[in-house]
Amino acid sequence: MNFLDKIKSALNVPSRREDLDYTKPIPRQAKIAVFLLLYDLRGHSNVGQWIAEVANNYGYAHLDFIPFRSEVRLDIHAHPLDAFRKYLLRTSSKPADFLDFLEQLFRHDRAFRDNSFVQAINLVLQDNGCPYKLTEFAFRGPERHYATDAVTHYPQSYLAQDSILEKRAVIPALRLLSDPAFAVANTAFLRGLERHRKDDYAGCITACTTAVEGPIKVAAKRR
Repeated sequence: MNFLDKIKSALNVPSRREDLDYTKPIPRQAKIAVFLLLYDLRGHSNVGQWIAEVANNYGYAHLDFIPFRSEVRLDIHAHPLDAFRKYLLRTSSKPADFLDFLEQLFRHDRAFRDNSFVQAINLVLQDNGCPYKLTEFAFRGPERHYATDAVTHYPQSYLAQDSILEKRAVIPALRLLSDPAFAVANTAFLRGLERHRKDDYAGCITACTTAVEGPIKVAAKRR
């Protein structure tokens, strides 16, 4: 990833996007549960470097995070995760700040590219009443977890639905639309999910119609 792409990636986060509602409260215990998962990874090699790089990228979108990162750097006994824990567990922290962190976690070359880990995060989020979940990685060909060029879609946050709808419709659609060629349709589908949660069914149908048209146009052009 060149420097321009790095900056674009750092700024393409929920707090800067308007594709759906990122203001719904995230329970404090959900955040703590995610941090416990991440702290369990500390024994693995390169985890400290991974989180430190995430912290660097996070600072581009959150300038007020930089003092927290700098404070942890001065403590030889601290872990880079400590800066995020202090910053994101503040009462003034916004839901999108935490979602930015979750998405940024998986965009670094040293990140864990294992969908079972994404599923573990989703499980603790759901178990602790978080209204958001993460999509999974999509790979080009066989899953090569550490090959950057194999990733076609990185985890992205979205508003979760009820369990049956999630299993039968939302997850299959998100997997299908994870191809970069369907980026516009993916955004439309996420917008449809948001409108569905707000009981705006006419708006939901309009967004989902757009989401259907996009892949058809892409397929027609390719063939």
